[in-house]
Amino acid sequence: MVNSLKDGDSVPESLVIAGTVSAEAAGTVWVLVYPYDAGRWYPQSTDACAGVHTEYEGESWRVKAWFGSGAGSEYSLAVVLADAAADARLSTLQEEWCAAGRYPGLRPVELPLGLEEKAIVMLRGR
Repeated sequence: MVNSLKDGDSVPESLVIAGTVSAEAAGTVWVLVYPYDAGRWYPQSTDACAGVHTEYEGESWRVKAWFGSGAGSEYSLAVVLADAAADARLSTLQEEWCAAGRYPGLRPVELPLGLEEKAIVMLRGR
């Protein structure tokens, strides 16, 4: 599902994450980044303010992910399939956060129901 990363990779401040998803997959692909020092999940979007989250071309998808500038910081990156309700909730949160000019992220217990984890990768900041 994720073509571009493997456990232990080091990542720059931002990076385009890419992968594939079968046409039969039920749900919308979302990428979530979890900086261990923040203890929150951050849904990623190519352009949150424009409502552009994950971009698709056939069975390929991509999204720009932000990790921050913490050299040596540790992150989890999760690729999930969101059902319609979870997709709507994450989209609404992105709109609200963009309008407010701050992105507080979600504590693990605040993640919406309806997310199915497809891949998770452990990463380090450069």
